[in-house]
Amino acid sequence: MESKNTIDTASSGAQNQEKDEADLFVTSPLSSEMVDVDQDVFWEGKGGDFLLKFKMDRRWMYYAHRSSTEYREGVTEFVTFADNDRKSRMSMHMLCPCRDCKNEQMIEDKDEVHAHLIMNGFMKKYTCWTKHGEQEAPDVAAEEVLDQDVENTAATREGMFVPSPLGGETIDLDTQCLSTMLHDIEDAEDNDRDYEKFSKLVEDCQMPLYDGCKSKHSKLSCVLELMKLKASNGWSDKNFTELLELLKDLLPEGNNLPQTTYEAKQVLCPLGPEEYADLDVCPICGASRYKRAKSEGEGSYGMRAHEHGTQMHNNLHAMLFCTINDNPALGNLSGQTVKGKWACSECMEETRSKWLKHSHKTVYMGHRRFLPRYHPYRNMRKNFNGHRGTPGPLTELTGTEVHNLVMGITNEFGKKRKVGKRKEKSTSKEKTEEHVEKQKTKERSMWKKKSIFWRLPYWKDLEVRHCIDLMHVEKNVCESLMGLLLNPGTTKDGLNARRDLEDMGVRSELHPITTESGRVYLPPACYTLSKEEKIDLLTCLSGIKVPSGYSSRISRLVSLQDLKLVGMKSHDCHVLITQLLPVAIRNILPPKVRHTIQRLCSFFHAIGQKIIDPEGLDELQAELVRTLCHLEMYFPPTFFDIMEHLPVHLVRQTKCCGPAFMTQMYPCERYLGILKGYVRNRSHPEGSIIESYTTEEAIAFCVDYMSETSSIGLPRSHHEGRLDGVGTVGRKTIRLDRKVYDKAHFTVLQHMTEVVPYVDEHLAVIRQENPGRSESWVRNKHMSSFNEWLKNRIARLQNLSSETLQWLSQGPEWSTTTWQGYDINGYTFHTVKQDSKCTVQNSGLRIEAASDGGRRDQYYGKVEQILELDYLKFKVPLFRCRWVDLRNVKVDNEGFTTVNLANNAYRDEPFVLAKQVVQVFYIVDPCNKKLHVVREGKRRIVGLDNIADEDDYNQHVHGIGQEIPLRRGGRRR
Repeated sequence: MESKNTIDTASSGAQNQEKDEADLFVTSPLSSEMVDVDQDVFWEGKGGDFLLKFKMDRRWMYYAHRSSTEYREGVTEFVTFADNDRKSRMSMHMLCPCRDCKNEQMIEDKDEVHAHLIMNGFMKKYTCWTKHGEQEAPDVAAEEVLDQDVENTAATREGMFVPSPLGGETIDLDTQCLSTMLHDIEDAEDNDRDYEKFSKLVEDCQMPLYDGCKSKHSKLSCVLELMKLKASNGWSDKNFTELLELLKDLLPEGNNLPQTTYEAKQVLCPLGPEEYADLDVCPICGASRYKRAKSEGEGSYGMRAHEHGTQMHNNLHAMLFCTINDNPALGNLSGQTVKGKWACSECMEETRSKWLKHSHKTVYMGHRRFLPRYHPYRNMRKNFNGHRGTPGPLTELTGTEVHNLVMGITNEFGKKRKVGKRKEKSTSKEKTEEHVEKQKTKERSMWKKKSIFWRLPYWKDLEVRHCIDLMHVEKNVCESLMGLLLNPGTTKDGLNARRDLEDMGVRSELHPITTESGRVYLPPACYTLSKEEKIDLLTCLSGIKVPSGYSSRISRLVSLQDLKLVGMKSHDCHVLITQLLPVAIRNILPPKVRHTIQRLCSFFHAIGQKIIDPEGLDELQAELVRTLCHLEMYFPPTFFDIMEHLPVHLVRQTKCCGPAFMTQMYPCERYLGILKGYVRNRSHPEGSIIESYTTEEAIAFCVDYMSETSSIGLPRSHHEGRLDGVGTVGRKTIRLDRKVYDKAHFTVLQHMTEVVPYVDEHLAVIRQENPGRSESWVRNKHMSSFNEWLKNRIARLQNLSSETLQWLSQGPEWSTTTWQGYDINGYTFHTVKQDSKCTVQNSGLRIEAASDGGRRDQYYGKVEQILELDYLKFKVPLFRCRWVDLRNVKVDNEGFTTVNLANNAYRDEPFVLAKQVVQVFYIVDPCNKKLHVVREGKRRIVGLDNIADEDDYNQHVHGIGQEIPLRRGGRRR
């Protein structure tokens, strides 16, 4: 008989049949009778005595229909059981064991857990509710680990222990989780190889780091933490070995820390890969070494699901929504050529292309076909390519029609070789068949092969099968545009381009001129910039400072010496073409060319938004077509590569597939960068990637069982846990003078919802006591006397339900903390003084406020001081700002908002709640150096602190106190 908290199983020396039968029974700790374990059992401790109790058969969790009474009653029983466990632990949350949450999501409302289980069902293999207070009958080896860890753990580390379900003892969270991990990886098959591996893990989990070690780390947990650091920071094996050697020397003699990287990896994987060389399945999880055939499993039959609306069962199948790749890879996957005459994957055989004899390239200029039928541009010849615009819009082929085009294509694998045989004389019949075959080949020349995706039964039903990658389109268009303007040697406007214009018979003013000396002169075009204009353009870009996290440092991309942009990445091109370039060209180029480029930039900005109004997409498409036609009128034909044509299809793709950010290659490119970072041995890059990937995967599996440990490969956001406000730089404590104190306190009171009724009451009292006074006088009186009035008013109340209102009425502490930097609402703000020391601009802000007339206006300013008022029970961050006079905020004809930062106003109301502002940044206006162009900042808060919708968050944050109009009528200077 084993100890009272273990279970005896049948003897391992029995015959196979007897052993199988004995495995169905356990020995009761209260008698020698064998008990059937087909029913779930659990232990319940009471006064040190353990009783073996039986639960009802829990097959209903997986075999009963979720709409049946049996299943619903079982779910109710589980939720009641879990809620009682939560109350006994004095916790506000419980884990949800549904198929989606998988005991990883903490939920407060038990009704929500109940709904999840009804809709989704239970996760697999959870018949024993171990995460909700039920203790299963454990195995001997794993239970000994738990007992040993409990005995060897000191209870001095507050917050790292929880009450044990086996009594009043405490268990280290990390030790308990690692023991749970050992349960999960223990194989059901009791073979020698698996037993050796499992025993080694148990031994390392029990083994202290050194004799007398009182920390939480065992050998296994210590190696896991160190290997996590290695994987997260990309340490090489050599560097990690040197670190282990140093740590081993620093620890007491006789410690159990591995000395090399190889030994550390053996702790996580005790058996070498060569020992599994002959196995066809994984010894841990039973997964096959080989790929599963399509006819097996869920790929063919799907996953059975219950539809709540129709009360019917359906089989859900996984499907490939679309492919996301750059243009060359799109050609490889679709089987369609992406260069030459029919390079457009959307226009196909209706692609309008032209071969330029002198430039030796194919261009795609026929965008007039997308204009309305009677548009005047259709009849213009010399302004375009010398021909009338072709009537009729593009005929969009359905998936079935495209499938019919490729049905007859036979893929020929391998390279074709010319066989040196003497050509025999063919008959007339053979010549006819050869001619017919050549015609078919000519018709199918836009297809290189038949894509394997056509084997998918639903592929022909998809409206968009291969998505155009907006990231690469933006990058290529931006580089072509900047190359044309700056002419750094890679321009598309040269002698050959001008000769092509001469052959086409258009734009005679741009044709090359040969002088008497034999030199060729190229007349300047409307897009040609002088040296001074190039310097102005690049000087504007080099002087731009953007907020933290907005983009890379733009000034590093500018070379004033060579008059060009260097080293631009894809995101740099995105920021340049959507935000910065329209501002930088405000004082150069003729208006017609400048406005056309700005409209093109505006299109990329609009199509890349995460939220798009479907009703505005048609107008966006019409504006883009007009813009492309204007570009054909002004720019040389060589500018129009296939990447300059593809934007015309982005609107249709957005209608079918949603916003373009969902089908961009940014996530793919970032992951490729991670894989490249795995390479340590450049002579064997594939092996380095495989070894690093598998090691990180093993560490990530183990890290999931450790408390307070971040995941590998997912960097924590800088704003995680800081949305409510955290000071970052330049902390200082000051004592406010009376005037500043009253203004700051009044600003806080005016924006608190609890104070709104008292504001109205105070204004009514002032109007009653001072009849005939103007509304401006009443407002000034309210500002000067409301703080003291509210304090006396709240003091006279007998039963005050709001504790917040009580503390607000008393006012903040006179000693106030100030900061030079502050993180709040997903933004990083700096004072003007701090900005002058940095390469970023974080002091700009905007707020929407109401004037005395009720009109809401946008007010712009800069942060002068950051205060954190202390109301004892809570703190309120305030920004002391320098506001721009509203009369100096203008919106010009090009849609840019310009402000004069030198003209300040509203000095009587300098404070604003930090929660209510939006970050902006300012760019010196190239047209007027005294003015600045306003550009919006950006933030990423979705996923932080359980935020699912940014609009809902903004409505909650910026809606505080909006019932109170904010007066902006103070003194101006």
